Amino acid sequence: MAEIKKDNRGGRREGAGRPKVAPEDSKRKPAHYMRTTPEEWEDVKRFAKCLRMSRAKALAFLGRLEESIRKDELSAAREKVAELEGQEDKP
Repeated sequence: MAEIKKDNRGGRREGAGRPKVAPEDSKRKPAHYMRTTPEEWEDVKRFAKCLRMSRAKALAFLGRLEESIRKDELSAAREKVAELEGQEDKP
């Protein structure tokens, strides 16, 4: 028959292991996921690097970029409307 060990080694012990940290005290950043092509991912990494170097400059640039895109979309829509109005005039 197997011997029964009476010494108290191994297993769970009070106070052993890494102390638990409350989530609000943790410095860990939450994970976010998105699907991208490899080329898009390289661009995302470049922008993230810029964002970490100077958040204010990166956000200012992003605002100007978004405004420029909206203007381009607006002028493209106006061109499309003008094109459609020109087609209506023709019999």
